[in-house]
Amino acid sequence: MVYDIVIGNYRLALLESAEIHKSVDLLADTAVIVVPGVVYNQSLDVEEKVKIGDKVTIKLGYDDNLVTEFTGFLQRIDTDDSSLIFNCEDGIYETRKPVKDKQFNKTTVKAIAQYCLSEIGLSELNCTYDITYEKFIIKSANAYDVLKKIQDETKANIYMKGAELNIHPAYVEKGGDVNYDFAVNIESSDLKYRNSDDRKFEVVVEGVGLDGKKKVGKCRRYWRRKAYGKSTIPHVYKRFEKTWTRRNKIPFIHWI
Repeated sequence: MVYDIVIGNYRLALLESAEIHKSVDLLADTAVIVVPGVVYNQSLDVEEKVKIGDKVTIKLGYDDNLVTEFTGFLQRIDTDDSSLIFNCEDGIYETRKPVKDKQFNKTTVKAIAQYCLSEIGLSELNCTYDITYEKFIIKSANAYDVLKKIQDETKANIYMKGAELNIHPAYVEKGGDVNYDFAVNIESSDLKYRNSDDRKFEVVVEGVGLDGKKKVGKCRRYWRRKAYGKSTIPHVYKRFEKTWTRRNKIPFIHWI
């Protein structure tokens, strides 16, 4: 594997490891870069080369085919024995600025987010999740804290795209297609072949509707080929998907 990692104006020449964490469940995508703290018996002095808040770009790849895997900002620098650890956050880092205390009455997520952005010098907002609050209080907090509270309470997808803050219902957006190759992407597995005849299974799906209310759906079947002819489990699963979508008016998420 090859890499090209730049922090501020400093390009890393040495690297121990780089870990990138991305998830819709996280308010911020993060990266942890570890470099040797001692080189040729001399401590690596980075304080004059990088500083908190510097932009970070991580490119990784094979055979000199580099792909940008992370862009963000340097949040803090830690030391661990003989290593230096650079902790980075994506664009949500820019929301770690204080906002004035305020109490909202009969307001919306969009109004709260717009207030936070105006307090920290940002303006671009794309919000399609307009849940209402009877009361919402901001006290001794920064914009990041406010967004984290909204995400915890509504399960919304909140992220920065460039300078634009995005807030959307969970599972509505499609980020792209992912192809898994068992020979490449799977480190280990213990998959076993099972006959589909006479098998019990239950599908439980939990979601948050556009109204912010939690919805739970269950599908339980005792599978018999005799009862359903040539049908297979996916057939019942598909029927359950249609019923869920029709009743709850929100997309059905495929997972077992």
